[in-house]
Amino acid sequence: MNKEVNNDNKKRNKKAIYVVLIGLILFNLIFWYGFFIFGYGSRFNDGGAKTNTVIQTGVLDLEIKGGNAIKINNAKILNQDEINTKSSKFNFKVYHSSKSTVDNAIYYINLSDIKMTNNLKSKYFNWSLQNNGKVLAQGTFAKLNGNNIKLNEDGIILPKENTDNLTLTLWLVNDLNVNQNDLLHGNFSANITMESYVYN
Repeated sequence: MNKEVNNDNKKRNKKAIYVVLIGLILFNLIFWYGFFIFGYGSRFNDGGAKTNTVIQTGVLDLEIKGGNAIKINNAKILNQDEINTKSSKFNFKVYHSSKSTVDNAIYYINLSDIKMTNNLKSKYFNWSLQNNGKVLAQGTFAKLNGNNIKLNEDGIILPKENTDNLTLTLWLVNDLNVNQNDLLHGNFSANITMESYVYN
């Protein structure tokens, strides 16, 4: 009889030990998971705040002024000496508002929601992005994949209460050695958009 009681007590003690061990394991898992997500995880996100987003380090407020919708109908083919005067130019500003509580932002300009006729997906259809008269990036639409393009791979740093004056230029360039009739009557539209982040 005593042996049976002792055996029952041993079994209960083992079960109690198992329950305590499982509880400790679960507690540790929950604790470390919470620490990573709310501790280190927040550090990873500090530099990724986008426009008008409240983050741990403050508020970032950038905006595009001057209109962001662009459109070209019946694009014309231009000689090299006509590009400066007859190309399609779209002027806009990026303003870093005094509402920001961070000193510096870094931003990237995109073309989004691009709609274009297939004949303009060509190495002869060029774009150029300038900031305060300086060329930041340029390229063609020959390898357009999808309907979005990031224009500047190198971010532009903009201090608070400052404005950048940007120009997007689009043109079809003439090649005298090639029949370019297939480039005529092309149409293009897109929106100028921006990604912005805190710059530390």
